Order: sequence, then C-alpha cells, then structure tokens
Amino acid sequence: MSSPRTCAASTVRTAIRPTTTIDDYAADVIDLLDGLHIDEAVIGGLSMGGCVAFALLRHARQLRSCA
Repeated sequence: MSSPRTCAASTVRTAIRPTTTIDDYAADVIDLLDGLHIDEAVIGGLSMGGCVAFALLRHARQLRSCA
C-alpha cells in the first residue's frame, strides 16, 4: 500500500462551452486520477465542487468515499 498523499485540483477549463455539464467536470477529475496513477481516492468538494464529487460517486471506480 502506498502512503497517502494530498492533491488539490481546479477544474477550470480553458474554453467553457455552454453545454459543459457536472459530469464533464467529473470526467476531468477521473482523467486526473488516471494520469496521476491514483487507484483509490477520498474526494471532497464545496458548492459546485460538491456536485462534482457526487457525480464522481456514479462514475469513478477509484472513489473510496466522498465528503
């Protein structure tokens, strides 16, 4: 088991489309987890980030818990 680490990310897109959804932001976080080779994560979010965290509950295999 690897040691725990903290990663803070911003999901600011360079070109936000009017049709960008919460699931699009969740997909960005999943891509980040994959890119950093993180197999298990605890995710927290506030406000819109909380919505993204709950979307991750539906999509991310890496998600261990959500706060």
